[in-house]
Amino acid sequence: MKKLFPFLILVFLSCQVFGQSNNQMPAFEIGLSSTVGNFGLNETFHSETFPRCFEGCATTGSNPSRSFSIGISGRYNFNTTFSIIAGFAYSSNSYNEEFTGSNGASNFTRNTRRQFDFLDVPVLVHANLFALPGTKISFFTETGIINNFNLTGKFPNSDSNIELNHYGISGSVSAGLRLHTTKLNIEVAPFYTHSFSSYGQDVRASETTQNFTPTDFRPHYMGIKLNLLMPLKF
Repeated sequence: MKKLFPFLILVFLSCQVFGQSNNQMPAFEIGLSSTVGNFGLNETFHSETFPRCFEGCATTGSNPSRSFSIGISGRYNFNTTFSIIAGFAYSSNSYNEEFTGSNGASNFTRNTRRQFDFLDVPVLVHANLFALPGTKISFFTETGIINNFNLTGKFPNSDSNIELNHYGISGSVSAGLRLHTTKLNIEVAPFYTHSFSSYGQDVRASETTQNFTPTDFRPHYMGIKLNLLMPLKF
């Protein structure tokens, strides 16, 4: 906690300096938002449709894969420092996994590409930190929650018996730079998002197969965010 207070004071002073050096900020902004990056899972799991593993099963390789989203966002600027952001976006994510096991007679390997799609509704707080003197570039940070409406009904495909929850909530944080122009403001920032909710539901018991229960499906994302904003004047 002692280390947190100097950081908060620094952020507050930076915001004050930005507010004094940038007195022109439109009340409303609207535009396009997109992200590109990696999508990963904390835990790997499989449907009970996999053959029973008499001699043990193991995930021998798994790696985060692509993540992409695009949507529309609106922003209300309370002043030159603080803003609130809301909108919606379509998010497409994939995950690659290699699974090996033995059925007692021979070994087998299966490669699975998992696809997860979400409708995201973010609610974020935006804070302008400071501007570079004599330029149109400033620095900002954002944090908040994202409501995730899961469009993927079953895992890993429609033939699986693993049902997924339809709603979850994530936390997101980012920090980057903003370029101010007359008609368009451009923001670029690295971001990290982690789900607070698990989308997995228990797999029913089976005597003939070995079950992998997805009780902790909490995806996470890392990448770059791009915002193209137009000021609205009434």
